[in-house]
Amino acid sequence: MLEYLKMCLTHPQRSLSLSSPNNFGKSTLLKEFAQSSVVSDKLIPVYIDFNLRADDSAQAFYELVLRQMLPVFKANRLPVEQLERLYESLTCPSPIALPFNIGRNFVVAMDEALHLLGSPKKRLVLLLDEFDQPLQYLPGLVLLHLRALKDRYPDRLAYVVATFLPILACGRDEQEEGVAEFYELFEATDLIRLGGLVRNRADSLVKQIDPLLTPAQLAQVYLMAGGHPVLTKLVVRKLGVTQSHHLSPDYAEAENNQKEFEQVLKLDGEIRLECTRIWRSLVESEQQALLHYLEGIETLTQDTPLGTLVERGLVSSTEGEPSRIFARTFEWFIRDKLHTTTPVSRAEIIPSPALTEFLQRSPLAYDPHKEVVFFQKQGNTLTLPLTGNAAILFKYLFMRQSEPYCTKDELITAIWGNGGYSAENLDKLVSDLRQEIGDQTKQIIRTIPRRGLQMVGVREWRGS
Repeated sequence: MLEYLKMCLTHPQRSLSLSSPNNFGKSTLLKEFAQSSVVSDKLIPVYIDFNLRADDSAQAFYELVLRQMLPVFKANRLPVEQLERLYESLTCPSPIALPFNIGRNFVVAMDEALHLLGSPKKRLVLLLDEFDQPLQYLPGLVLLHLRALKDRYPDRLAYVVATFLPILACGRDEQEEGVAEFYELFEATDLIRLGGLVRNRADSLVKQIDPLLTPAQLAQVYLMAGGHPVLTKLVVRKLGVTQSHHLSPDYAEAENNQKEFEQVLKLDGEIRLECTRIWRSLVESEQQALLHYLEGIETLTQDTPLGTLVERGLVSSTEGEPSRIFARTFEWFIRDKLHTTTPVSRAEIIPSPALTEFLQRSPLAYDPHKEVVFFQKQGNTLTLPLTGNAAILFKYLFMRQSEPYCTKDELITAIWGNGGYSAENLDKLVSDLRQEIGDQTKQIIRTIPRRGLQMVGVREWRGS
């Protein structure tokens, strides 16, 4: 894939849209490309992680791009004094500076950067990672500036935009200023859909974690994780723990041991959490297509901007073999969804005697598979379906009730990934969640001063 990116980007006037569902390795690929030896002296790649932006303003965008460019230019021994002054003019603008002038300063700085490259054969490649939210909320003038720069330097400037969905399917109204003009930079041939790691790269990742696994175990890991980097690491970790405490090292050759290992994976909270992230990075048509696929309905999504399930890396199709969901762990997760495709609403339900008795011993009951909380209010049993980041936070704390606390940094990473969000974002989410579950006294989600958060007293409900 690194060589393929290089081949595409050495083609005059080309920019690329790189898309994949959550944590399929877009960021890893772009970082490797920025540092790889396959990059020739004709390409100057600059990796920009938009999780690091301060906000969705034009100024924050311009600042981040130039801030990431400066060390790359210094590493290439280019004189950057003037570029640094232009960057400072963006970070400390005049109190009366207008948005148009701030954008103009950015364009001037980019002119200077491309002038510094010297040879007209060199291309500056901006690797715009985690670009989903900026693409939705950036002022249209920013997109116009990016388009204008590309038109001015068609052979010397290229963009690689990394998003969950192909850029043409990200949903922003093309009638807005600058949107259609920016989209025009990406033709159908410029859309790269990234699936999981191919087998040899997945095996290399596994061997970095545990170099002693047998060929049979490597095959089992790939079947369970489908080359998804995060799932692969989780499966290997569970394999090691299971071997140490329950199974023989040759578990893959013993049917009973294999079934036991699969059961461990099915019930593992971290694996289900990652599957939840993948599921929520898909659009509704993809979710429905996957549900239909497992039900045996053959009409899969053929929407051109999205591509087929195979093109998106969600279904694995090998010549001579039946197609399947890319990872067995994700298939189990979706099969659970088949039984809960009708959303549970927050409403009074007819309590079973078992659930009523259960709630008398615990303030809250939680079904981690359906992501539903049960509790009593004024003598009635209520259900609360959890969605979005609230569901991730609740499940993460629930799975770690035996621990003294979870740090805020740990929770931020679990919910939003690396970078881009602060303790203030977490505090707001926790406050909203406490309000939803009636925990205004903070007795269920407790704050441990100068440490973090701890969930107390929530029991798992396994009833129907």
